[in-house]
Amino acid sequence: MNIKLNNKKDKIQSQRGVTLLVLVVTIIILLILTGITIGAVTGDNGIIQNGGKAKEEAEIANEKEIVEKATVQAMGNNKYGNIEESELQEQLDRETKTGETEVADAGDEFEVVFIDSNRYYTVDKDGNVEGAYEIIEDKYPGDITV
Repeated sequence: MNIKLNNKKDKIQSQRGVTLLVLVVTIIILLILTGITIGAVTGDNGIIQNGGKAKEEAEIANEKEIVEKATVQAMGNNKYGNIEESELQEQLDRETKTGETEVADAGDEFEVVFIDSNRYYTVDKDGNVEGAYEIIEDKYPGDITV
């Protein structure tokens, strides 16, 4: 009877040991998977950064489409097919909310600035749209030492 009791104790202790070992291995595997997941989400080429790039590319495509559409409409409204600054601004205001864009005549082309995104596009006199240029603000205007 005493031998049977000792065998049961040995079985219980060996089962506890195996269970503890399995628990430690499981925790290690979960830590490894957590590290891989965090790297995939927040890394240099991670999901968050790629999502930000995709959002910016979509905004640029949308802004460029707005400028192209307004340019075609402005050319169509002019009896000579020319683009005029006031007509282009009017068409842009119809496509967006008033005050979201500004048009400036830059000689051979027009510059269309999207105020919220801080980007501008150029439109030549033939209606060709180039752009998605970032506006860089000079924090120290006139200071050549910085």
